Amino acid sequence: MEEISGLILKEPSKWKSLREIERVVKAVIRESSGRRLTQKSVDILIKRSNLDDLVKGSIGALFLLEAADGREHFRSVLKDKDHITRGYGAYVLMVGLAEDLSIAELLREDSDIMQLLTEIAEKDPDSDVREITKSVLNVISRLLHYEKGSELVKQQKWQDAITELKEAVRLNPKHAKAHMALCMAYVGAMDFESARRHFVILKELDPVLAKRLEDSVAGAMILRGGPIV
Repeated sequence: MEEISGLILKEPSKWKSLREIERVVKAVIRESSGRRLTQKSVDILIKRSNLDDLVKGSIGALFLLEAADGREHFRSVLKDKDHITRGYGAYVLMVGLAEDLSIAELLREDSDIMQLLTEIAEKDPDSDVREITKSVLNVISRLLHYEKGSELVKQQKWQDAITELKEAVRLNPKHAKAHMALCMAYVGAMDFESARRHFVILKELDPVLAKRLEDSVAGAMILRGGPIV
């Protein structure tokens, strides 16, 4: 057993390109500075890597998910008979999700890709492929729970927000922004004990974010343990 980028894989020797995939995806996203790239610009950025053409194509398609061609590429990769191809395709998605949250929404809107990911996570004969794909689904799930919970906080629907954000931190206990939003929701619900508990976790995960909350009215209420009168 060996840990690779947070994954525990039974046969890590089969997956020699994982770190190179991670390096290239991050480099392309860093170069894009949040802008959607054209296929030509993606090709230029990844051509020097030692990845095979199919993986390079998956990285290119990752940045074109808004287009039909990009989504079709991932459908074909996830349907491929070769388990290595399926695993690398899923890993490209996972690294992309970690770097660009908008990818989660694009994937969720494609029911075919989501169904393929679910089937692979549940039924793929290769346990490593199942592990990688489960991680993709977990990332999508926690991001969407966080986004929904944050929106409910804005709407002051405190209990509904708490439900969504608790699920977000269950899926990713180190999601600092989800803990911060949960603090806000608990303050709104007048549950200051729970708010303080998550504030302590937030301070450990992200002191800067915790200081921002501490300087707010909600933060003062958390520290006081009740409303400011």
